[in-house]
Amino acid sequence: MSTADHGVEIDRGGKAAGRGAYLCHRPECWEAGLKSRRLEHALRTTLSAENQAELQKKAGEIMEGDANSGQNE
Repeated sequence: MSTADHGVEIDRGGKAAGRGAYLCHRPECWEAGLKSRRLEHALRTTLSAENQAELQKKAGEIMEGDANSGQNE
């Protein structure tokens, strides 16, 4: 989600204030969202290389955690 201070963060609960976008738990959804700039368009912001790397890392952690707990879609 895009925050008021123009930052970008992952909100797994979907309750934080700001503009949000949903990405499924499959790695290809995250790759498409980040590489094709779909996520930037949905959030109406520009992601820095640092933002993209951080989101990719966090997405990997989320998917790994979900796979380990049996919640992966």
